[in-house]
Amino acid sequence: MKNEILFIGPAAKEGGPAIKNRILLKYLKRHSKVEIRNTYDRTLKARLAAVLSILFTRHRYVIVSVSRKGRLLLYPFLLLRKKTGGIRYACIVIGGKAIESLRNPLCIGALKNADIVTAETKSLSKQLREEFALNNVHWMPNYKELPGTKSGEFFDEKGTEAPAGGKGKNERKDSEKRFERQKLRFLFLSRMTDAKGVPTLLKSFKKVLESGFDASLDFYGPVDKGLDPRVLEEIMQTEGADYRGSAPNDQVLKIMEDHDVFVFPTEYPWEGFPAVLVEALAAGLPIIASDMNYNPEIIRDGRNGWIFERGNGEQLSDLLRHCIESREELGRVSDNNRGEAEKYNAENVINLFLSKLRINGWPV
Repeated sequence: MKNEILFIGPAAKEGGPAIKNRILLKYLKRHSKVEIRNTYDRTLKARLAAVLSILFTRHRYVIVSVSRKGRLLLYPFLLLRKKTGGIRYACIVIGGKAIESLRNPLCIGALKNADIVTAETKSLSKQLREEFALNNVHWMPNYKELPGTKSGEFFDEKGTEAPAGGKGKNERKDSEKRFERQKLRFLFLSRMTDAKGVPTLLKSFKKVLESGFDASLDFYGPVDKGLDPRVLEEIMQTEGADYRGSAPNDQVLKIMEDHDVFVFPTEYPWEGFPAVLVEALAAGLPIIASDMNYNPEIIRDGRNGWIFERGNGEQLSDLLRHCIESREELGRVSDNNRGEAEKYNAENVINLFLSKLRINGWPV
């Protein structure tokens, strides 16, 4: 079984980490036989099965790609098997505030003994290196399989990020025409819950309308139990606002292309690097995002969109109005974002990760 890899983590067609892992597995299977322990089912039985698979696996190589609770459960057993059974493993760190969930001796020991520890953002990479004295950290941003992206252009042979490309004159003219319509169309696409900033966004949008501006705002996403039911009713009663249900994963880009500006007002304390931001970049949407966790690293204020203080409805209202009044600037930002998205192309990101594994002797 020396050419087989055990992969532990959620894999499915929905849910950010599960979609990300599903794409990664597609590429892994091109090079190696992979046994999957799918933890998408969060039952006690599934968690126990994941632990047992680490303790008794005959595989030489193990990849663990889980979020906060999974790390706390599984990392100590990885360390145990490393010390007693000779396995080699890679840790794919998913989610925001990862540092807080790793501050215990067993987790830190597991990270230090891994062949590779990935981080979704550069700032998290730096934190892991400095706080835990790790020398095995690899920056692996979130990724999507995006139509029309180019492969191999945005990382050099050492894995250093290269500048993202822009668009030519014809594409720039098309972007500018996109924003000539009278009514600007804003889009929210995420879980419908208070923690994702839905009430803040609705209140800010209503202030924009009250000040005499004309715009529309569509909400897409599954309704979470964390959403005050009165907010959904208020959306349906607000002129220009509409809740349009969940968005199938294969329809996200099409929905985005029918809108003008993406709004991501998250207030969720564990926010990581959401793939929806990559999709918004690929669709050429200027992005208004809160300053939660790593958003300011992904969305550079004034280039890819604008950042506001989380929960600050006044700042958000000002940015919504700014977009309505600044159509030419929206065209410039749109061009920037289409180029920026190409460095998050799954093929580029995953192939670089696989090359790091190969350097460490993995059969990929």
